[in-house]
Amino acid sequence: HKNWGDQTPLTIVEIGSFEGRSSCWIAENLLGHKSSRLYCIDTFEGSMEHSEQHKENLYERFMHNIGCTQKQDQIHVMVGPSDDKLIELINNQLTAELIYIDGSHMAQDVLVDAVLSWKILKKSGIMIFDDYLWVVDDKDIHKNPKLAIDSFTNVFFKEIKFLAGIR
Repeated sequence: HKNWGDQTPLTIVEIGSFEGRSSCWIAENLLGHKSSRLYCIDTFEGSMEHSEQHKENLYERFMHNIGCTQKQDQIHVMVGPSDDKLIELINNQLTAELIYIDGSHMAQDVLVDAVLSWKILKKSGIMIFDDYLWVVDDKDIHKNPKLAIDSFTNVFFKEIKFLAGIR
């Protein structure tokens, strides 16, 4: 975004943090201003596509990784289901310039995350969906993000500007 930089305080919401790789990237690249904040929402229980080994000590790995950024004072970790935590942010009247949705891959969950996130996204903000073509179950489209993302973008089409060249 052309107006983003170290001189601009940003509020960013990340839904689905897992081990914190994307959280670390966001912290290192977008939290340049001391007033910038990142809200990380995750249950830290993993998902059905993760092995038990990947789920073990997930929260501890996440906290270690974001600690390496030296920006942990700008990162608010919200442990729990994304719908509950997004409603909490809505009730606290938070607004965000950037929302990154990479939580559950179940269509129903993705759609709820998108609709609730839309309520806190600033008018000129950016919403990023990860895993558009992710296939959890090729026999049930309700277990994949694409149906939800298509549904959301169809309903909110008149309010959305799609960014070209983003893959």
